Amino acid sequence: GAVLLLLYVGSEVSYGGYIFVYAVQFLGMGQEASYALNATFWGALAVGRLVAIPWSMVSTSAGILAVDLAGCLASLTLILIWQRSETVLWGMTAAFGLLMGPVFPTVMTFAEECTPITSRQAASLVVGAAAGELMVPAILSFIFAASGQDIETDQTDAEGGERFRWLMWVLFVDAVLSLAVFGVLLENGKGLRRKGADTAALVPNAA
Repeated sequence: GAVLLLLYVGSEVSYGGYIFVYAVQFLGMGQEASYALNATFWGALAVGRLVAIPWSMVSTSAGILAVDLAGCLASLTLILIWQRSETVLWGMTAAFGLLMGPVFPTVMTFAEECTPITSRQAASLVVGAAAGELMVPAILSFIFAASGQDIETDQTDAEGGERFRWLMWVLFVDAVLSLAVFGVLLENGKGLRRKGADTAALVPNAA
């Protein structure tokens, strides 16, 4: 669970932190439109977190996570396929934020469903989230710096702006890893639940 939160929080912070400069530098969008794009992501994420409340009443946490993580991967895939399309970027930014919204609280619920959460396990989840907030943006900053690109500039630089295509590629890899980690957690959770059911079934016999 901690690894999944690391990947999720890292992706959320990186997209929200770099989508403005990606739009300005890589696509050549104006600053006002790029600010609006950034606001669209955070607004969609907030809506997604609200939607998670009624959604959790009609679906399992595993089902919600499967839809969200697969949807995030699909959104990034479309952005990579149509890298120069502002229309696709706008639409997939909204979709990406909306799908990411339910992930954090649902991961917590999913972890609790798999096994009782102790204080140590809860701490590991928080540490994983904090590590993601630091690690993934740091990796991106290193890549941009290694490419010789100043991430602070607001001016369009056709040659330097090409370096920002790495933002979506890193987030794509992050999304693939998130799905893989979720698959492992899902299998482990099934095993733990079966073990718990077997133990419960043996208790009356032991008595």
